[in-house]
Order: sequence, then C-alpha cells, then structure tokens
Amino acid sequence: MKHEGLPDYLSWSWLLGVSYFALGVSLMSWMGLCTLGPLLGLCLLPPALSYFQKTAPRGPRPLHFWSFLPALLAVGLSVLICQADSVKEVDAQMRWVQHGQWMAETGSLVPERMEDPSWAKLHPSYPPLLSSVIGFALQLPGANREGTPLLFGPFFFLALLGILHGFCIRNTSSKWTFIWVAGFAFTPCFAWLARDGLTVGMAADSALADIPLALFLTALAALSIRILEGEDSPPHRGLLLLVGAGSMLVKQEGAAFVLASLPLSTLFVVWLSQKNGQNSISWRPFGWLFSGAIAAWILWAGVSTNMPVAAGENYLSVEGFQNLWTGFDRLPQIGLRVLEEFFSVNRWGGLWFVAVAATAVGLYRKNTSALFLTLLLLLGIGVSVAGFMSSGWKGGDIKGLMDSSLTRLLMHHAPLVLLLGVKSLHSAKEKRQPL
Repeated sequence: MKHEGLPDYLSWSWLLGVSYFALGVSLMSWMGLCTLGPLLGLCLLPPALSYFQKTAPRGPRPLHFWSFLPALLAVGLSVLICQADSVKEVDAQMRWVQHGQWMAETGSLVPERMEDPSWAKLHPSYPPLLSSVIGFALQLPGANREGTPLLFGPFFFLALLGILHGFCIRNTSSKWTFIWVAGFAFTPCFAWLARDGLTVGMAADSALADIPLALFLTALAALSIRILEGEDSPPHRGLLLLVGAGSMLVKQEGAAFVLASLPLSTLFVVWLSQKNGQNSISWRPFGWLFSGAIAAWILWAGVSTNMPVAAGENYLSVEGFQNLWTGFDRLPQIGLRVLEEFFSVNRWGGLWFVAVAATAVGLYRKNTSALFLTLLLLLGIGVSVAGFMSSGWKGGDIKGLMDSSLTRLLMHHAPLVLLLGVKSLHSAKEKRQPL
C-alpha cells in the first residue's frame, strides 16, 4: 500500500505492529508463554521474515513534515504530562493496567486464578490489545508499574493523527492538511481538558483504550474508502486482515461497530456495482477485513472462555441483545443527553457543526465517499446509543453511565468527521464516483 509521507508510514506500522502483537499474545496467554524471551521473539519475527523478502527499490518520497507539526506539538505535550503523572483513571486501572500487570507477573493475560467469579469486577475477559502492550513494557528493564502504562497513550494518539494526516495529504494540499490536523489535534477533548488538573489528549495521557480504538476505527474507515474507490492488492488485503483483527481486540465497542458495519459496507458495494457496472467495485477486500475481525474475536473468546464476566457488562452476549430490545424506554433520555453532548463546545469545539456542514456539502456534490462516511458516522453514534440501551451497569443507572462514558464513546468515531470534511470539501483531488 502506498504511504503519504513518513508520519503516514510510521502510523500504519505502529497500528499493524500492535495488532499482530495482540494476536500473538492472545495465543501465548493460552499457553502461559507471555514472558520476556518469547515476547521478544514475537517482536523480532516480522523483521526477520521481511529480511528474506525481495522488494523493489523505492525512490525518494516527500516527508510532509511541516504539515504534521501541530500533531507533534499536541503529542509532545501529552508525553510531558505523562512523565509527571501516575494512573488515576479507575477504568484504566481496573481493565488495562491491571491486566498488563497480570501478564508481567504470570505470563498470561488470563491467569488461571482469575477464573474465580470474585474477579469479575476486573473484567479478565476484556479485549487484550492495550493490555498486551502494557504487559510487555512492564517486563522491560527500568519499567515502572504506574508510569510505564501511561507512555503508550501518546503513541496511539500520534498514530491516530498520522493516519488522519496521510488521509488529508492524499486528498488535498499540505496547507489544508496543516489546518485540518491542527484543528483536530487541539479539539478540546482530544487536546486540553480539565480532569484532575491540566491534561493533554483525553485518554492519551491515561491508560484508557479509547484513543487506541479511535485509531483502529479511523483506519478501518480510511481503508473502506480506498476499497470503494477501487483499490485492491495482496498487501492491501493483508493490511485489511490485521486492521479487522485489531479493531476487535481493543474494546467491546469496537467489536460491536465492526460487526454492525458489515451490512452497511456490503450494501454499498452492491449498490455501486449495480450503478457503475458489475466489476467496478470488489467485495473481496471487505471479506479480508471481516475475516480478520471474526478470526480475532473467535481466538480471544476461546482463550478467555473461563474468565468471569460482571453482570450486565457483556454487551455482546445474548443477555445484552435481549436488553437492547427491552431498553427502548431509555431512548428519550439517551437521545437528549447525546444532543446535549453535541453542543458541548468546551469539549468538542465546532467538530459536530463541521460534521453537519460537511454532510450537507457532500450530498450537494453527490459525493459517494462523503455519503459512506456520513452513514458510517451515524452508525457509530447508533452503536453507542444501543450500548446505553442494553447496558445493565449498576442496575441500569444510565445517567451515571453516560456522565462517565458518553464523551469517550463519541471520541471513537469523532475522527470520521475529519475524513468526512476532507472528502466533502476537497473533491478536486479525490477519485470519486458520482451518486
């Protein structure tokens, strides 16, 4: 797959690396082999294999460095704050940091002693991607149980901004890329947010998995656009496989979104094929994407099958789907709270206003990519609403749950606003098909 400059290349490398690593750790957790030696071997396997692979020489490519400066500034500030802080976020400590500590101590993310139901409140069956990275880092010389887990948030934030930067460069000029990336990097909840003092990048300066999930879902959307624009190659399919797998291994909400996006993507491919000719768009790349997702889901479900789940907190269970159909009485309360969140300028700045304007422009210009991104964004918001409808958290205390998590859930899909804005407002450079 062609990359647009160094930030784009390094961001995709990080994303693919952690996805591959999480899959390996899932298998090794089952065998109790997540110790430093085997994990180093897991890390060295891809470069060892690539050494024997013949590749054609590549000519020089532009770095596109100056348009990435706002991202470097935002991430640099988050690194400074991480170095002076410790893990304070309760969800982060109970889910991802604790799991990484288990891995460092026992060689497994699902230690046998955690099969006791009394451990259910620590969610031992929760998706392993972030915990696997933390668990590996905690085994390295000089690691600190509190400070080390925080250092990975900025890496995921940097990768998210790098993929957004590459998408902008691919579709518009360096000047507009600078503006778009700066605007997103310093959107209040991604940049400055008052929570226990000054923070930079909500969830980028803590050990939460919200920024990692936003990274994977943004990558999924960017790849989907390239599929709809006719891109398909063997390296591209391998990339899709790993992105699909990683999206399932970050958080439960990621698995729900990936599975919900399957029918939308399929219908879009069918519609474009009927409109523009049977061979205009192939469904096969989406097949690789969702094959990776389903394989990763089955793998982790098998590895963590004996781990207890707290009542009301497994949204992808049969119980969760049953609660969804009985939770429609919550919908008015949830809808009003979501609308209130959209108008929280101190959290989002003008981001959601940009989404509305970009959707209107995209529809006016009959832009296929913009339409798909609009539907994908609405789907993401719908999945978040469905999660609140089905949740049994603390006996159905939806207000308390939304107060603590609504902003974070919308952050998973907020980067789609940038993709939508670029595709809607900069149609001159894109390879689009009319509606």
